[in-house]
Amino acid sequence: MGDMAFGESYRIAKKLQGNITLIKGNYDKEKHLEFYRTLGWRVIETIEIAIEGFDESNLEYLQYKYDRKTLSKTACLIKDIAAKRVFFSHYFVFNDDPYDEKCQNILP
Repeated sequence: MGDMAFGESYRIAKKLQGNITLIKGNYDKEKHLEFYRTLGWRVIETIEIAIEGFDESNLEYLQYKYDRKTLSKTACLIKDIAAKRVFFSHYFVFNDDPYDEKCQNILP
């Protein structure tokens, strides 16, 4: 789920069924996240890695390459599904290619 902080989102959210996971995005304020938690939604606000046998020390590379501010705003889920590694995020993350048009006016 994404972009649930706009318009009729609370009304729509109450109608959704199933196991719902929301990955925090740039417009999701704490009041929104708390509301979704009351509905039983799972809310991811950090980097979550759900890979069997994953060594948490591998995150040291991210801490070396990216500053704390960037990492504190990063919410994503990395998970193996049907023999594929899938990266879920509200928007692209850790893309520091200065030639990528999506990064224009974002990177220093």
